[in-house]
Amino acid sequence: MLNAREWATLILLAVGVALLITWPKTRAVVVEGIPGILKAFDWRVSSVFVLLMAWIAGCLALAWRVGLFDWSLAKDAAFITATLAIPMTFRITNAQTGLVIVKRLTAETLGLTALIAFYLNVAPFPLWGEIVLQPAVALLVAMAAVAGTRAEWAAARKLITVLLGLAGIGALAWTTATIVHDWASMDWIAQLRSFLISLWLPALLLPLFYMEAFLMTAEVLLKRVSWVAPDRTLRRRVRLAIVLGLHFRVKLAARFTGSYNSVGRLSTYREAIRYMRSFRADVRDDDAAERARVGDLRTNKGVSGADVSGAQRDRREFHSTKERLRWISTCEMGRYPGNGNRYWSDADGLTDSIVDAPCYGLPEKHGFVIESSPNGQDWRAWRTLPSGWVLGVGGAGWRSEWVFAGDSPPKSWPGGGDPRWVDNFTNPNLPPDWERNDEPIVRPVESL
Repeated sequence: MLNAREWATLILLAVGVALLITWPKTRAVVVEGIPGILKAFDWRVSSVFVLLMAWIAGCLALAWRVGLFDWSLAKDAAFITATLAIPMTFRITNAQTGLVIVKRLTAETLGLTALIAFYLNVAPFPLWGEIVLQPAVALLVAMAAVAGTRAEWAAARKLITVLLGLAGIGALAWTTATIVHDWASMDWIAQLRSFLISLWLPALLLPLFYMEAFLMTAEVLLKRVSWVAPDRTLRRRVRLAIVLGLHFRVKLAARFTGSYNSVGRLSTYREAIRYMRSFRADVRDDDAAERARVGDLRTNKGVSGADVSGAQRDRREFHSTKERLRWISTCEMGRYPGNGNRYWSDADGLTDSIVDAPCYGLPEKHGFVIESSPNGQDWRAWRTLPSGWVLGVGGAGWRSEWVFAGDSPPKSWPGGGDPRWVDNFTNPNLPPDWERNDEPIVRPVESL
């Protein structure tokens, strides 16, 4: 016989399903999104999913043999599979180094996911709830991960996210009510074992994630290289040399950019092996140069004055600042014709969205200032860097670009006689701080 809480849960589930089916907006999303998601499970996705399930089963079997797992922890394993293993499998293609995978897995294992898993498992649902909810939640998580791979499935992903959110809120409410009611009778030793599985199971998944990341990245680069191969068919011996030359490292596979595609034109294994040896040497040289660049940034932090070339020694945030100033210039010229042949300024409220500072490693309070002249025909933008030095860009009339460098913000307009303003389109000698290339030699790796 169901108690009051169980009846309430069943009624809420029934009402939620009824609303999803009858409300026009959500009904349209279901009709549009679900068939597309089902089509996404082609053989490649299915094979990865089957491999994941087989690996998890093997890990649990091994844990059973050493006494770390029994059937009382089945729900914990299902929860970790649904909330961590499946989403990580679909995100793994973004990994650029093995360290990225380790950091992400550690964050999700020791962070919010582990705490939620432990808390929810303190108060399990009744058997009927487990039978209904566990497969449903696992399916929804898998569908959400797949739906996130294509823009046309955004509507379905939105619906699935709402469903998962409602399920999470309901589970938290159920757990809290149960703990309050049954505190004295709780088996806290069993709860500790439940928490430990959220640590050792993800750790055992790490080798699989690394292997998947390497294979997926290598598959993409082999397809790309084949486009320059004779008849667009990459010779097997060259393909083997590329894979072996990557030393089965995710970092090397991710760094094998389009500039190295010419390896596809080679015909022998020996030639390709030599080519891959040269590629690895390039990676080592780039890493050494980037370490030197970062070391110089740290050494010159807070050091005032210029070097022998006339460029400032303290070059913190120079690259990202110049990059965003150039983008501001592009936006100014792009909006000019549609803005009544006038340039825009901070007063138009566009600065924050145009700069998009957090995405470029700059503080949210970025400090960019954009001004236009009263007649809207001249404009200037600048930012004061952490060193106190000021970089700027501006325009004098239609389709012009001037750059600025100085120890204080500009008070004049470009072309007004201030020697700190230099015409970027006509003057071959730009200020040293604009001539200097501050771009990272090795781009920061993407997170998962």
